[in-house]
Amino acid sequence: MDERPLRIAFVAYRGNMNSGGQGIYLWFLAREMARLGHEVDVFVGPPYPDPMPFARVEQLPNQQFWAKWVLNQTDQIVPRERPLQVLSPLNFYELAASRIGFLPEPFAFSVRAFRRLAESLRRGARYDVVHDVQCLGYGLLGLRALGLPVVTTVHHPLTVDRRASFVRDETLKEAIGTMKFYPIGMQAFVARRLDRVLTSSEVSARQIVQDFGVSPSRLRNVRNGLDTSLFRPDPSVAKAERELLCVGRSSDPNKGVRTLIR
Repeated sequence: MDERPLRIAFVAYRGNMNSGGQGIYLWFLAREMARLGHEVDVFVGPPYPDPMPFARVEQLPNQQFWAKWVLNQTDQIVPRERPLQVLSPLNFYELAASRIGFLPEPFAFSVRAFRRLAESLRRGARYDVVHDVQCLGYGLLGLRALGLPVVTTVHHPLTVDRRASFVRDETLKEAIGTMKFYPIGMQAFVARRLDRVLTSSEVSARQIVQDFGVSPSRLRNVRNGLDTSLFRPDPSVAKAERELLCVGRSSDPNKGVRTLIR
């Protein structure tokens, strides 16, 4: 049996831990793979992860048009230096798509990742596996066409987020915005064609099969780990028997805050 260290390429369209669970998952999983002796390269879009001294990190910048529209930073959409860069194909796509309320990052990032990994391969790099973290953009199929094994982690399909958004919507305009926002068709198409889809619960596995049409034979349930050096009881702190600290996003029913409180 070949037990040589692997060379792993992680791809993630957002890498910062404050951007959601995918950034946390990326950082800790890459660290643990490096601790096992594997060679780890991380191709990641902004906002970028915390320093990763255990991996080689390649940043794939974008203009973050969607965030600027949401934050009403319209005066920053066209950069003062090199303003014509907004007319490059991917930048213009992101500008136009975000303006009409669509999330363009997963597709655009996947194309940038395909380009960068293809360049690395031409320079002589070799990867045993590409591990996508919740992007599922069409560019991943380009990596498969180059002969690279590609797997993805999907903690839950975007259909779950879309259903939760519909519950929160109060007007027809908001509901139309929800319909436009999520790139579900692309992600389902790509998920069905990758070598493996990893998830972290039986519920998510059933949702991926039902909503994305992924064959159960392509699914693997890999439970999320926990760094017990960071998260553990502190014997110096007394328990408050009748108090509960809850940290969660109460606006998202998928977080289970209602169930926890009940």
